[in-house]
Amino acid sequence: MRNKNPQKQKLLIGLIVLLILGALAALVYISNRDNNSANEQSDGNVQSPQDMINLEPPTSQEQEAGDAIKPQLPDADSEPQNGNSGDRTVDLVITDASQYDDTIEVRSFVANYIEDGTCTMTFSLGNETITRETVAKADASTTLCLTLNVPRADFPKSGNWKLKVSYDDGKSASGSAETTVVIE
Repeated sequence: MRNKNPQKQKLLIGLIVLLILGALAALVYISNRDNNSANEQSDGNVQSPQDMINLEPPTSQEQEAGDAIKPQLPDADSEPQNGNSGDRTVDLVITDASQYDDTIEVRSFVANYIEDGTCTMTFSLGNETITRETVAKADASTTLCLTLNVPRADFPKSGNWKLKVSYDDGKSASGSAETTVVIE
């Protein structure tokens, strides 16, 4: 059986090809837009994923900070607990609190306790106080306080600032730890 209108057939094939090309162009546009917005820094520069992760060995400052905190770490043989055990004080560990160029970075976790919550970081020097909050996320055996980065410009003066990191799961557990951060 022959098609009686070959012109309609050509038009239909042309429309199908145009639809396919349009769909492909839209996919490429959306994919590039999502990748660019995910890799864009606040200054507008685009970084590749390899540039975002520092795989270099720790600097001497980072190594010293890690070595200083090791005595505070809990025994690796102790069992983690869930947040259903009633009111309790948890062990909070500050793994790093240092100035890196124009950023003060704080890393901490709750040892052997597994429950989402909030970590509050309070810096104080004399009558000056700076308070920031970050999310606490439970993982396999601890609860991590997401890394806090505070711009150096937020600190009105340099000196030895007292840092208190507090954790609260909003239910039954809380704890805190303190250290000193040298702000230059």
